[in-house]
Amino acid sequence: MGLSTLEGKGGMAGNKLVGVYGILLLVALWLIVSPFILGYAEIPAALWNSLAVGVIVAVIAAVRAFVPEAPSWLSWIGVVLGLWLIIAPFVLAFGGLNLQHWNTTMTGIVLASVATWSALTPTAEA
Repeated sequence: MGLSTLEGKGGMAGNKLVGVYGILLLVALWLIVSPFILGYAEIPAALWNSLAVGVIVAVIAAVRAFVPEAPSWLSWIGVVLGLWLIIAPFVLAFGGLNLQHWNTTMTGIVLASVATWSALTPTAEA
């Protein structure tokens, strides 16, 4: 068993790549805690945007990881959310090029990239 695979253990059905789902869960966790860690929880638009996207990404990652029949279009929602994070600082007017702007934008780039990988990764072995 390699580092990026889990073969029918821990509730995972079939032989599948789980590294991508773990990364998505880490991105979701970061989105949820980053406003508090980086000190911009007092900016409502930035806070609620991070919390909402983080929770949605966590649910999508968990479903894709633990439900063998989960459709790949769920991950495409993650791609859209990643693209949203890239433009959100401008749309929601977080302010200038500050910490919350860069954190949201960079996390969006990571999310869009990893979610694309997830969308192109089958959930169960054929």
